[in-house]
Amino acid sequence: QCQGGYDEGAGGLLVSFYHLVKLAALSDRCTAGVMPPGEAPEEVRIKVFLERDGDLTIPTLYGLFRGADWQERETFDMYGIQFAGHPHPKRLLMPEDWKGFPMRKDYVQPDFYEMQDAY
Repeated sequence: QCQGGYDEGAGGLLVSFYHLVKLAALSDRCTAGVMPPGEAPEEVRIKVFLERDGDLTIPTLYGLFRGADWQERETFDMYGIQFAGHPHPKRLLMPEDWKGFPMRKDYVQPDFYEMQDAY
């Protein structure tokens, strides 16, 4: 269903998570897109805890879940967690030359950002 990341706090762990939903359970139990009352799809959340000063590389799940492409890139861009084997390992939201990872709790925003010529 989704992939994301978060920071447990300055000096704490960085976390990458996947929220998985069993699609077969949905198709078997749904009629016309409506779940029967009291029924819920089978779900699991996987979390990988990483030391911010250690190796921030984990395997990509792009080969299994193509939707992880931009989600893993966003997690890299905002937290610095790298995904080994990802086909497009580059920034998604910030400029390529941006220093640091803005969603980390210990991130210090620069006083200015020097714009480069577009040509």
